[in-house]
Amino acid sequence: MWLPMLGMTALPHLGGLIGGYITRKQVKTWYTTLKKPSWRPPNAAFPIVWTCLYTGMGYGSYLVWKELGGFTEDALVPLGLYGLQLALNWTWTPIFFGAHKLKLALMEIVLLTSTVAATMVSWYPVSRTATLLMAPYLSWLCLATSLNYCIWRDNSEEKEELKLLSAGETSPNPVLSWPRPGAIPHTALGTDGTWWQTSLDNGHVLILLLWVLTAACILNAAVLPSSGVG
Repeated sequence: MWLPMLGMTALPHLGGLIGGYITRKQVKTWYTTLKKPSWRPPNAAFPIVWTCLYTGMGYGSYLVWKELGGFTEDALVPLGLYGLQLALNWTWTPIFFGAHKLKLALMEIVLLTSTVAATMVSWYPVSRTATLLMAPYLSWLCLATSLNYCIWRDNSEEKEELKLLSAGETSPNPVLSWPRPGAIPHTALGTDGTWWQTSLDNGHVLILLLWVLTAACILNAAVLPSSGVG
């Protein structure tokens, strides 16, 4: 059982490792032209967070696979949803960093977040532990979605492309640009706007709600009985 465990735990890291290597140019060029919210996490946190999240979801998929006896008929929905969210996870980057399609990337990450939530629902009857391992991932995606929204709201895609071209940069290859969703090395630039925009940019209420959501998931899984073995 060691080989399946190691393989399924390592699988999510493939997209992250490739993305972290290929997107270095975009971080130093296109990203510097964007307006970004001041409440974003520090840049150094992103590789640490995604290493933990990818490891957690990968090991969680192994627990579900083991409890259901492998790739059986019963595993079709839980592991199928998991595979779908992983594909969406890896697809976000070529859209956002490669093609610079901020609005399309926002729609994609909303779909990704919804798919992760559905995955957790399908995992809960099978393995409570696997579901808990996905809770921080869902919370981080909510934060990443908010970051994507703020960048889309505060930046014109056409203007940013013109800035990039005027600086002597060519349009990036949408296939060769894959960072992890939410891995946004921002500069601390604030924005003007309404009360809602200011609250969202400050991020205090949002971050608090995310941690409350995570705590509620953990409490619910710890208190309520589970029909699974996990």
